[in-house]
Amino acid sequence: MVFPYQWPATEESTLIAPKETRTIGDPQQLKLKAIDKGTGEVLVIVSRSPLKKAVKTLVALAAELNRSSGPVELGEPVEVIGDLLDDLSSDRSSTSATTEKEVKVSEIATLSIPFEVV
Repeated sequence: MVFPYQWPATEESTLIAPKETRTIGDPQQLKLKAIDKGTGEVLVIVSRSPLKKAVKTLVALAAELNRSSGPVELGEPVEVIGDLLDDLSSDRSSTSATTEKEVKVSEIATLSIPFEVV
């Protein structure tokens, strides 16, 4: 998980106002280094609604890893992905234990960027 990359993150730090431009990956704030050859994917997810549960879980993970900035490695991504799905779900009162989630594609945008490290 690369953004937010200042920990602890607040919900406000992840919100983007209408017509606002947000640059992710400022070289002065974020340095990524490939440690091995291979392929990967960057997945950008934007939601019209705040991703409260996912951010809360990421903040707790960053604290657990004693991180104040930079990417957070998701060793066990199930909880974060479950919280992300809860945040994106039209039924926001559901729990992560629910196996079915309805996500309205009109409420989110995604961008997939595959890459290869040679």
